[in-house]
Amino acid sequence: MNAPRYQEKFRSAQVLATISLLRAFLPWPQFLIKHPSRLSDDALLHVTFEKTCSGRGQVYQAAVAADEPTRRKGLSNRKNPLAPDEGMIFVFEAPQRASFWMKETLIPLQLVFVRPDGGVLETREMPVEKNPQNPKNYYTATQPVVVAIELAPKALRNTTGLQLCIQIQVHQVQD
Repeated sequence: MNAPRYQEKFRSAQVLATISLLRAFLPWPQFLIKHPSRLSDDALLHVTFEKTCSGRGQVYQAAVAADEPTRRKGLSNRKNPLAPDEGMIFVFEAPQRASFWMKETLIPLQLVFVRPDGGVLETREMPVEKNPQNPKNYYTATQPVVVAIELAPKALRNTTGLQLCIQIQVHQVQD
């Protein structure tokens, strides 16, 4: 056996074994400043709603809808209900009183509006319309928001003091 080659492989395995993956959650405004490139359409973010962004709350996998055509389509024509940990995050370029409807949406949803500071403004339950092709109800934020998230119905109950937190992954080499 070639000893130097074996030792090289062993050292590589040691190095790999000392790298750990840390998961941390950042409040929305900090995430937006540090990681704006992760906000492309069809990206998948892990989000939670907590008071301190500790990562102890329910984590949702949210597909990003960052451009107008993707936001307009949203979850329309989806036949299967959202899983309890699934959602879609709608990102707006500037704060606005965003408005949603259930056009061609075949599943009930909960809508969470998020203020520019990352705090939860309000939630709305959105049932399936009697005629999804011609919806009658609109769900508009009472104040300007920068993000809205659609989740399974009644996913969030008490939103007082909660903020949107986004998971980041940090690779750390341990000594």
